[in-house]
Amino acid sequence: MWFVSLLVILCAKGFVSLSKLGGVPFIQPFTFPNDVIKGQSVTVTCAVADGSGTFDFRWAKDGQPLTDQPLTRIQTFEEYSLLFLKSVDSSRSGNYTCFVINTGGSANHTAQLVVYERSEWNVLPDDAEVVYGSDLRMDCSATGIPPPKIQWTKVSSESTGGRHRTMLNGSMILIDVHSDDGGEYECSASNGIGESIRKTVTVIVHVPPQFHESYHLQKARSGHSAVLRCDVTGDSPIKVKWSKEYMDNTDSRYKIQETPLPNGLLSELYISRVLRKDAGVYVCSATNSYGKQDKSIKLLVLAPSGYPTDLTVYPSGPNELIIRWKAPAPDQRNGAIQGYELGYREYDSMESYSMVPYTYREAPLGPSVSQEYVLDRLKDDTEYEIVVRAYNRAGKGPTSVPVVGKTKEIGTLESPDLWVESTTATSISLRWSGNNDFKSGTLRHILHYRAEGNKWMEKSIPSTYQDSYVLTDLEENTLYYLYIQAVSGLEQSKPSGTVSSKTSDPSFERSSMTQMQEVSHQTTLVISLSVVISCVVIVCVIAGACVYVTRVTARSGFKRDGHALSEFGEQHASSRSTPLSRHTSNFRYVDPNSRPLLWCSTPAPPNDYPSPYATLPLRPTPISKRWQSEDGMSPAVSERSESLINQRVEVPEDKISNNRE
Repeated sequence: MWFVSLLVILCAKGFVSLSKLGGVPFIQPFTFPNDVIKGQSVTVTCAVADGSGTFDFRWAKDGQPLTDQPLTRIQTFEEYSLLFLKSVDSSRSGNYTCFVINTGGSANHTAQLVVYERSEWNVLPDDAEVVYGSDLRMDCSATGIPPPKIQWTKVSSESTGGRHRTMLNGSMILIDVHSDDGGEYECSASNGIGESIRKTVTVIVHVPPQFHESYHLQKARSGHSAVLRCDVTGDSPIKVKWSKEYMDNTDSRYKIQETPLPNGLLSELYISRVLRKDAGVYVCSATNSYGKQDKSIKLLVLAPSGYPTDLTVYPSGPNELIIRWKAPAPDQRNGAIQGYELGYREYDSMESYSMVPYTYREAPLGPSVSQEYVLDRLKDDTEYEIVVRAYNRAGKGPTSVPVVGKTKEIGTLESPDLWVESTTATSISLRWSGNNDFKSGTLRHILHYRAEGNKWMEKSIPSTYQDSYVLTDLEENTLYYLYIQAVSGLEQSKPSGTVSSKTSDPSFERSSMTQMQEVSHQTTLVISLSVVISCVVIVCVIAGACVYVTRVTARSGFKRDGHALSEFGEQHASSRSTPLSRHTSNFRYVDPNSRPLLWCSTPAPPNDYPSPYATLPLRPTPISKRWQSEDGMSPAVSERSESLINQRVEVPEDKISNNRE
């Protein structure tokens, strides 16, 4: 090995005189370019920057010595060495080391070479064909340094809405392929070295026959034409076949017409004149190279109902006939019956009567198969020919077999007037009026009634009920129709007008009664509270008035007594020289000329008061003993006032007469 040789040389040179030794070499640092791409050539120089003597250069890559080869050239000079790498690739990347040895020692320097590679295809995608509804995987991969990034895009104008997915290895996945998933896709690879590489492929989606709906309901009137449409999409060519159980393909009424469409085919089955036997399920089967699909079309033939059966006619009175019949057989109804019509005309033994058209009335549909209707406003004692026909959504059906019935002969009895007086949950109170005589109890009445949707029933009312009757044992919350007839012997009156009434709902009555009781209780409570409040207000007003009157009366009497005392005090003040006026400042003085004050020896008023409006009663105890009088004067003034009250005042007669004038 060259390392052993190098050591031998170093040992041999160790014997050389130290005076002849050179300095330790120093290598000028070097680097490889950082943008080396595969196929390029690279040259680096290993030069000695310091040292003397003879230099020995060696090169190594990743610890392995390099020799001069066609793609790796080494040129060594006195103070430097050149390493030339030709047409490098990724395998030439690594750590390159330059060794320098002289008599003074050795040195080395290492530089890293990175060779970048442009993206190159590893797996190229190809065009693909896929059936609608299946999954598709398309592989695409590339190599390069650094590793390239793979990306799939759809280059056609239609957007897939992001349905395709790119896996980590670069493959594209489409789940449950749709028709709009077809088109061109591009796989691109890029690692930033040079331009991206791209590959465009085409995806073809094959579509089997498809229908927008797998079942359709269609209606057609009997005798009219009908068109059954089968609109199918898919890859051409598409074949369509029509089928139906018990279908006669040779029937000239059937005709098939096909029209090509841009993405499929339209097949139409024409039925020129629909019959009842055409009803059923038609199957449209479409096939192509990629699958088969069926569509069912149910055809309902709308035909009028058959005729009613078991028609019977009964006389009900001079102007009425009771008509009863049964609904058509179930297989003859052609759907739900919506109602009936009754036709009638006067019957005559002459054939010419058949030229007269029927007059029709609509009869309500009953809940059962057996139906009943009262045909009124007819002539008395007259024969009528009756027919009945049913109708459904397709129209009116044929009439039943005619039946002849005769109304009763009108009698002398008058038709009663009937009305409803009241109702309960199970009874209806009726009253009627009429001018028929009772003829010793031979007159009675027949009440006809029925619940809504039920048959008519009769109730014989005895003669004891002259003008009223209560019909009991009825159903709750039910509408009833009623009319009455007068009967005497074999004679029967015309029926009264039909009245209707509905029995009440017990639950509603209970709730109403509860509400009424609550309202009554609340009303009673409000009235009682109002009365109490009114009484309290009245008592307060009366008490306040009494207190007010008492106070006003007391104040008026006290003022009069005060005036009298003041006048007497002034008359006696001059003779006794007692300044009484200063003690009576609380009294108001009046003009004695305008209102003379007379003091007569009249009997004392009740309760020992000195005057009618006095407020100071006469008491056996002297007023002076009280600390203060009721008017607020001191005891001295009170004693003087008492002495003035007890004195008699002599008034001259001329004064009295003048004052009277």
